[in-house]
Amino acid sequence: MRNVVLKMHVSLDGYVKATSGDVMGWIFRTYDDQLKAWEVDQLWQAGTHIMGRRLYEEMADSRGHNL
Repeated sequence: MRNVVLKMHVSLDGYVKATSGDVMGWIFRTYDDQLKAWEVDQLWQAGTHIMGRRLYEEMADSRGHNL
């Protein structure tokens, strides 16, 4: 049986998103090459990547993909 692992960005004080609904803005201000390499490595180890519709749409839009 495989493990289920939750990975989400949360600050030390429990901050997840801005009241404006901006989920990614606070994360990527400090997103450097080392953190990106770690994150990509973690994602490649996943057998399945599950995300909600809104996050999927935001990620697709940011990369220029049409849904």
